[in-house]
Amino acid sequence: MKKVIINGATGFIGKNLAKKLLAENVEVTAVVFDPENLDDIKCNNLKIIKAGFEDYEKLGEMIPHDDYDIMFHLAWGGYGKATNDYRVQLMNVKATCDAVAAAKEVGCKRFVFSSSFSEFMIPVGNEKSHNDNGVCNVYGATKESARLTAQAVAYQKGIEMVSVAFSNTFGPGDYSTRTPNLFISKFQKHEDVDLTEGVDLYEWTFIDDTVDGLLAAAEKGKAGELYYIGSNNVRPLIDIVNDIREVIYPEGKINVGKYKEAFKCDYSSIDTFKLYRDTGFQAKCDFKESVLKLSDWLKEIDF
Repeated sequence: MKKVIINGATGFIGKNLAKKLLAENVEVTAVVFDPENLDDIKCNNLKIIKAGFEDYEKLGEMIPHDDYDIMFHLAWGGYGKATNDYRVQLMNVKATCDAVAAAKEVGCKRFVFSSSFSEFMIPVGNEKSHNDNGVCNVYGATKESARLTAQAVAYQKGIEMVSVAFSNTFGPGDYSTRTPNLFISKFQKHEDVDLTEGVDLYEWTFIDDTVDGLLAAAEKGKAGELYYIGSNNVRPLIDIVNDIREVIYPEGKINVGKYKEAFKCDYSSIDTFKLYRDTGFQAKCDFKESVLKLSDWLKEIDF
């Protein structure tokens, strides 16, 4: 891999991907809305193009044409309360398809789309699996819609496309208030952690493993496939939180049943081992050591 394009290179996963590739002397063209957030990794091999989704129709004119190996499409708009606003989420479908067209136009050999485990969310108590259309999450449904529509565009344009679905990725560099940061922060402050019943299955994957899995899928994955990227450790949420408590504050209190889970990830509809079979990728990061790394970083930024 010598030259890549990363759409969304200022996001948590996108920036970590850019840093790793730059460290390996790969030329990175970053397409971002907020270039100032890349100031700390600027170097000769990093080219930055400022563009929002409203610019994606002309992205093929904005990016210099070259012999690119891959375009990684990690850009997505609408988080927080907007995850269930269909008007906000649907703009991502068009932007993804515009990105596919641009990838072909500028000379990319392959397009990589990033989805999420949210694509497989189903209502709690619903007997329908995801594969039986047990859909309840607008963000996840839009991820799937973007993936399938982009796959059709990729076929028409004649460019290979591989998709990945991230599990719950955590680690330094994530400034959000997602559960990994919140749970660790609460134990650091000796506060109670309130949970659902904690029986539904989750998987938390450290950022280093997620980036390595993404690269494995991008370079070795089969065109047209969707690869789930995890740590091969799907388990009940309560087990994850117990491990966090053990390494951060063993005396911490977990209040189970404080919340009701509205939906859950249907792991019966996910082939969690496909990436390992097709590429040989193996997650390497120890969970408890990874929690400590994130804990140290959260202290540094006074989260």
